[in-house]
Order: sequence, then C-alpha cells, then structure tokens
Amino acid sequence: MRIGFLFFHHIHHIYHSVPIAFELSSLGFNVDLIVTSNSVKKVIDELAILYPRQTCKIIFLKGPVLYRYANIRRKKYPRPQIMMEKYANKLNQYDILVGTSFETHRLFDQLSVNHPKYVFTFHGIGVRDYGFPSSLKRYDLLLLPGKDMVKNLVKSELVSNRNWEVIGYPKFDLVEQNNKTFDSIFPEKKPTIIYNPHWNKKVSSWYDCGKIVLNFFLNSTDYNLIFAPHILIKEWKQRWLKLSKYQKVPHIHIDLESHRLIDMTYTRIADAYLGDVSSQVFEFLYEPKPCLFLNFHGLKRGKEQDFPQWKFGNVISNFSDFPGKLSSIFNDHPDFITNQKSFIDSTFDSNDLSSGKRGANAIINHFSL
Repeated sequence: MRIGFLFFHHIHHIYHSVPIAFELSSLGFNVDLIVTSNSVKKVIDELAILYPRQTCKIIFLKGPVLYRYANIRRKKYPRPQIMMEKYANKLNQYDILVGTSFETHRLFDQLSVNHPKYVFTFHGIGVRDYGFPSSLKRYDLLLLPGKDMVKNLVKSELVSNRNWEVIGYPKFDLVEQNNKTFDSIFPEKKPTIIYNPHWNKKVSSWYDCGKIVLNFFLNSTDYNLIFAPHILIKEWKQRWLKLSKYQKVPHIHIDLESHRLIDMTYTRIADAYLGDVSSQVFEFLYEPKPCLFLNFHGLKRGKEQDFPQWKFGNVISNFSDFPGKLSSIFNDHPDFITNQKSFIDSTFDSNDLSSGKRGANAIINHFSL
C-alpha cells in the first residue's frame, strides 16, 4: 500500500495535512511526502522533529530546467500544473493520494491519474464560493474541520453519502505539539495589532489603503504593529514592496515570506486583529480576541457564508472612522465574544484525539487498510 501526500504548492499548505501523514506513518504505513521545492522540504523537516515516531519518506520531484536555471521571477516552487503533468505516471503508481489544493483534481480530471484513491483536506477555512468547487464531489474522501463545513457542502450538493469525515483542524496539532512560548518581538510593551490583509485585489484592503494603514501606525506611539499579510501578496502580486521606512521603527515588525506568517506565531503574539476578509482570522480566534475589519470595496454580505468574520468585530468602510474604532477595539470586544466562540465551536471540531490521528483513522477506516 503506497500512500502519497502532495505538496506542490506554497508552504502554507503543509500545516493542513502533514500531521495526518506523520500519524499514518507512526502506525506502520508507508507514507511518501511528495515535494517540489526546497522551501517546502525545509518546513517539513522542521515539523518532523515534533513527531519522533514518524517514518515518512520525502520524495523530491525536480522542476523543469527553466525553473531550476532561469527562474527570473524567483518563484518559490515550480508551477503545479506543469509538475503534475511531468510526473503523472509516477503519481499513478500510488494507491492513495492526499491533497490540499483545489488543483489536485487535475490529476484525475485531465491527466488520467486514475489508479489512486483521492483524499482532500482543506488548506484553511474557505467560506466564500471559491472554497466550494464542483470538483470536491469527485474525491473518494473529504477530511473536514467541523460541522459547519459539512453543512455548507451538503447545501452545495458537493458530498455524497458518507464520503466525508470530520477530523478537526490538523494545523492546531502543530501549535499544541510545539508548546512554544511567544515572547514579544517588540522592545516596548504596548497593545500589539496584527494587520493581515487578503491577497486578492478584489477584496483586499492592502492595494488601495494598506500604506495609509501603515502610515497611521508609523506615526502612532500607542501600538506595536505586526504587518503580516497573506503570503501570496509577495509571491504572486507585488514582489518588490517598498516598505523600508516602516521597517526602521522599533514598533513595526514586517514579515512578508517567513514560515511565521503561517505557523500562528504572529496570531498568538498579537492582542488584536486588523484585516479585511482573510480566513486567517479564524486561526487568530483560536483564543477569542478583539477584531476590526476594513471594507473599503463596499462589499456586501449577499448570503450567510459571505464574510462571516464581520460578525467578530466592527467593520469600517471609511478610513476616517479608523482611529476611533481602533482606540475602542478592546472595550468593544465583549459585544462580539459570543459570536466568536459560537463560530469557532461549530467550525473547528475537537475531541480527545488529535486531528492528525483522526485523519489517519479516517483514511484507514474508509479504505479498509
């Protein structure tokens, strides 16, 4: 029995499936971690230390010659579509493939990689239409974080009779396994705000107003700021951000590409969250805390699953309201705690077993391994 976990994308995908892989291998199964970039391999090597009983084998697939020797844009990983096509025959030798990317379906829909059974686990909590593609109904098994995801998939007619299992949120396993203490990264103790804009220009606060936000904090003596945007802003959209003047002051910390953007280091250090529509706020609320949201695009909640995070804090559509709402963010938090806790409880299922173990058991039981 050959089981492969696909890591063809950015490092933020790793945290959502690798705990399952580690737990499966700890039970004696042959598990390969199929990677296409050194950045992914490095993060996996670091996380593997947390699982001393794991026996996963890393399979490194070389990218095309042009990527290796003429990577002008310095992309962190070769294009997944190209790698899937290049290694389709190799991937077809696996009995089970586990993916976190919505592009995984290309293997069975376009490239005739039909021997494996396919398992999908989400890389985050997608709540808008993007998070519910029709390809989901063609997977053999979906591993889901909680009952809300089940409800949304049933409503969208994307699940069949029990081709899914609720396992919780594997990324939280890594936080609990690590037992890391989160010391302040600032020399002076002040309320620490994390600004975490989305990467998509259509919904993000960054492209039109991000510098205005940074200038406010630059000139403020009341707060520490962690500017930790979605990692794809730098990878896909703006490779050369000019932020040097903000990096020179001690009360602003900027990180555009390290693993700390996605391993919950910053979300746990921060006292309050500032964002727009990024689903990373759901991880921030691992412990309920104050939130403030920027809606400078005039976006509207057309249906219940659109921007549910806007029930977790005040939402402003004009920057003139920003200083006042930020200054009251801690006093306003009691008005939103119930909404925060209710959403988290229904979104992230938990019990006595870790999510990684639950995911491993789900695969074993579903495929009668």
